[in-house]
Amino acid sequence: MDKDEARRILGVPENASRTEIERKYAILLKKYRQEMHHEMQEGQDPTDETDEGPGNGLPRESAAGHGTTGAGFDFDAVTEAYNTLMGYEVEVRPEAPGKIATFLKRFGLDEKKTDNFLHYYKYHILVGIVAIIAIVMVIRSFVNRPSYDFNIAFFGRIYYYDAVETLGDRIKEEIPIIEEPGIDGTYLSDDSPGEQQYAMEMKAMTLLYAGEIDVFILDRPTYERYAKMGAFMSLDEIAPRLGVDVSAHQDLVLAVEKIDELPGSGGEDGPMQGRKTDESPAGDAAGGAGTNAEGTGGRQPGGKHLYGIYVTGSSELREAGVIAEDLIAAIFAGCQQQDKAEEFLRFLLK
Repeated sequence: MDKDEARRILGVPENASRTEIERKYAILLKKYRQEMHHEMQEGQDPTDETDEGPGNGLPRESAAGHGTTGAGFDFDAVTEAYNTLMGYEVEVRPEAPGKIATFLKRFGLDEKKTDNFLHYYKYHILVGIVAIIAIVMVIRSFVNRPSYDFNIAFFGRIYYYDAVETLGDRIKEEIPIIEEPGIDGTYLSDDSPGEQQYAMEMKAMTLLYAGEIDVFILDRPTYERYAKMGAFMSLDEIAPRLGVDVSAHQDLVLAVEKIDELPGSGGEDGPMQGRKTDESPAGDAAGGAGTNAEGTGGRQPGGKHLYGIYVTGSSELREAGVIAEDLIAAIFAGCQQQDKAEEFLRFLLK
């Protein structure tokens, strides 16, 4: 608003002094308040900016002969005119766009919309980043690791990190047929933070579906979870050969509820390639389901079998530094080195 328009709105001459301008503004302010009070008493909406006459919707003339408002004139315009003549008006310069805004604009993105998106989806993005990092780390470990001829994985609430080197050395000393054991795992716990738990679950699924793990060592809840998925080989015939008292492991006998198509475990890729056993007939009628003629390793949904054995009291694990409330060893359903797997279980049971 320029000064000529401001003087016209206030109704003051060009040579009006500051005192005259203030006096005129005070008069218009008083008039505005009186009209507002009058309209409120009559029940008229003070914000109504048009005449109530029929069909025109035209603004009413203000007391100063200009502008509009429900109170007779546009008091906002009066205030703006007063500020202009008194020199109170401050020009607000638009803030120059920052480097981020300029960067987003290059890609056709709006800074405000982008900021809102990041605000509402920050946790989803964070979880996605953590999951990607976990997957990259697992893939990197596969690519950069030495050539292992036998692989072990710890799943569940098990602290094994300080035991890797010692346990690996002991395996090479005690089991000649295993030249270079690989030891990995993931800490699975319901009380872990959401992002960490998601990342660990992703790592567990990557290790499982990579099909390279021969023996899993798990806590009880994790054992039951994966055994019911058909992830492990039946030990009905293997356990007695290891000298295991099967009657003391009845709480680990359960039925597969759903068979996931794991690498080398059967399904479309054919029967499991692990060493077959013929010491006793397969199936429930023979008291166990070993590795049957169909190559399913006792993994048929419905039948109950032993898929793991307790190794909680293993002196080898304890002395290596593995810490857990309970430890259960299970052979992967797609294990192609059953001889080595059985020797490793004997090693744990010593």
